[in-house]
Parts: sequence; structure tokens; C-alpha cells
Amino acid sequence: MSYYTYQTEGLVLDDFDVGENNRILLVFSKELGLIRAYAKSSRSERSKLRPLFQKFSCINFSIVQGRNTLRITGADGGYNLFYELFGDYLSEGKRSENRLKIESISRVYTLLVRLLQGQEKDYKLYNTIRTFTDYLKKDYNDKESARSLELLTVSRILYNLGYMEDQKEMKEIISSWDINPAMVRFFDKNYKKILKKVNEAIENSQL
Repeated sequence: MSYYTYQTEGLVLDDFDVGENNRILLVFSKELGLIRAYAKSSRSERSKLRPLFQKFSCINFSIVQGRNTLRITGADGGYNLFYELFGDYLSEGKRSENRLKIESISRVYTLLVRLLQGQEKDYKLYNTIRTFTDYLKKDYNDKESARSLELLTVSRILYNLGYMEDQKEMKEIISSWDINPAMVRFFDKNYKKILKKVNEAIENSQL
């Protein structure tokens, strides 16, 4: 019996150890949506892909649909955001500054898992999260901008999933996935007002 192989880019939202050397990855993929996929021997010290088969990675996967499970058979390219922000080549001061970024993306990933229902691809939402992670790699350390960037991304998640409607004053911003300094400044300026709307939307989602 032959099984179909999918090629898809994906963001690893979480990972779960299985046995001595294996992992199950929770992946928000571009082509398949939110999936759980089995990565055999991914924790083995011999595995060249070990650093990428864990949370905060963005890589290109080869995934086989088996009888009962999705199995990762290969991967290439990409990066792990944790290692990008906390690599040994960085100074202790820089790693401390980057802690805000990793905490921010952790909260966004947690919310995404909470709100996503079922296995369904969503290119716009995927590009929103991918743009957010790419932007986090940039060298900025403004605490206010970091929190506004997170709020911008959360607003886009809620809007894309139908939990924030009639946002006339910022519809053009949250209906896009692009990020530029002007957008971040808008969220800086209107932070408290937008945060209230976001919290109300999350509460009303009942998820």
C-alpha cells in the first residue's frame, strides 16, 4: 500500500517527547493547517535535524499520511527561533533582551492552539504568523514595540478567525499580514483601546 507524501512549510508550535528518541510535533502548516505529526528518532543525538524538530522552528517538511497518523519523513531549510535569539554566539546581554521576544511568541502560539479548530489550511493566517516570527528576528529591543507587535498579531488572528468584526479604524491593518513600523506605531498609540477589544473578543469566543 502506498501513502501520499505532502511537502509543506510549517511552524512548530509545540513538541512532545515519545519514548527515548521520538517526538510528536504540533505544527501549523501552510498546506495542511494545524496537525500533529510523528517524528521518529528526532531526539537521537545522531539526528542532524534534532535542533529543528522542536518548538519555535520554521522548516519545510515532508509528511506522509499513514493509516492512522501523519509521519515526518524529512525536512530541510528553515530556522529555530529560540536558537536564533539565544545562540551561544550572542552576548548574555543580548540574550536577556531577546527574552521578551520568545515570551511574546510563546503567548501567540498558545492562543493560536486554543483558537484553531480542526485540520484546515489557511494561507492568510499562516502568512500572518510567519511574518510575525520573521519580524521578531530583527534587531530591535524596544519593549513598547514588542508588546504592540504582539497585540497586532493577536488582533489579526482574531480577525482572520472571525472573532473581531467591524473594526473600521484598523481594518486595513489587521486584514493584512505585512508588518511595517507605521503599523506598530499605530498599535503603540492605541494600545489600551485595542487591548480592551482583543480581550473582549477572546472572552466572547468562549474557547
